[in-house]
Amino acid sequence: MKKTEHNIKNISNKKTFLLCTAMLILFNNCVEEITFNDTSFDKLLVINATITDEYKIHEVTLSRISTLNAVADIDNYEKNAVVSILEDSQITHLFQEKTNGIYESIMPFKAELGKRYSLHITTTDGEIYESSLEEIQGVNDIDEVYAEPGTDYYGTEGITIYAKSESSDKKAKYYKYTYKETYKIIAPYFTIEALRIVSDVPPYKVEKYYHNEERQICYNTIASINILQAETNSLSKNIAVKPIRFIKKNDSIIAHRYSIEVKQQVQSYEAYTYYSILSKFSTSESVFSQTQQGFLQGNMVPTVNKNNKVVGYFEVNSVSKKRIFFNITDVFPDQYINTRKSCDTYAPKLIEANNPFSPLIDLLKAGFLYYEENGDRTMDNPGPYKIVQKRCGDCRVNGSIVKPNFWID
Repeated sequence: MKKTEHNIKNISNKKTFLLCTAMLILFNNCVEEITFNDTSFDKLLVINATITDEYKIHEVTLSRISTLNAVADIDNYEKNAVVSILEDSQITHLFQEKTNGIYESIMPFKAELGKRYSLHITTTDGEIYESSLEEIQGVNDIDEVYAEPGTDYYGTEGITIYAKSESSDKKAKYYKYTYKETYKIIAPYFTIEALRIVSDVPPYKVEKYYHNEERQICYNTIASINILQAETNSLSKNIAVKPIRFIKKNDSIIAHRYSIEVKQQVQSYEAYTYYSILSKFSTSESVFSQTQQGFLQGNMVPTVNKNNKVVGYFEVNSVSKKRIFFNITDVFPDQYINTRKSCDTYAPKLIEANNPFSPLIDLLKAGFLYYEENGDRTMDNPGPYKIVQKRCGDCRVNGSIVKPNFWID
């Protein structure tokens, strides 16, 4: 299960930002153009902040970068800052630092239509950063998320997942999409029996026993990291149909059951343009996750020292979500994905003549698991027991045994 072994985490939870060095961009509402004559500058503040019309605890992430070629580490997080969001210049939503550089609103709240919001940050060095006034631009609910047979750019067969929405709100023209996909994992060589080492010195000895571990069925969730956008401003109708995800026909993540929740955010034109240009240079949704050339300017400005550098975009968006489930046979009725294909069985000897070690015990110590008795011994597999790599007999290597509360079999 190569895909399940590549468990990509949500950028907002990584707590690590690579340097944002996109091309020089000037929006109508941006501050003056910034250029660099070398590869370093003084503590660039990096801001990642979006609030939505979801009633929840919202998050702001702050980091510092001091060179154009360095990867930020934990020491680069902006700690002990004062973070707040001002609503209609009347209500202040205070944030507190949850962990290094991660600030959460003290109380849950939601952005509301017709109200304007601004982000305010005071750093420990006394600098103040403020965003422009931002507001929800429009509302458009996702009408449908669906899966269809398709091919990718290279002609590979697979499943394309689309999100479709139609809105009468003329202000809802620009969209950003994210998703979380969840899939069932069944360990292809699971068994209720196991081997324990009785003696790892001569005379070597192992014994079988029945374990009581839940490790046959798991679930894994992966969040999107790419910038996905659509716009309807150039279309005659305000109907957005966006391909969200392509999955190869033989991908093991759809071997048993698959679900995807698509989130659609209505963006402002300026935010859409910001992320649209950024996407040409980056494969990550995070503004700060790819090394590029130049500098990207957002809607945050310093108010004390105008020469301070800051990058990031404070967004206020409406959100719509929709989830679907499907099995591979719902799209390809005759398709079967053999998850054992990437798993080999081994039957090493317990005792190797003239060798001061046990091949079987060494592999058990390395994490291999018992599968079954070896009833057909060969030169290549002469041992008494068949064993497999842990990922093939224990689904917990690639997921969690906790069934998501939204899951439908």
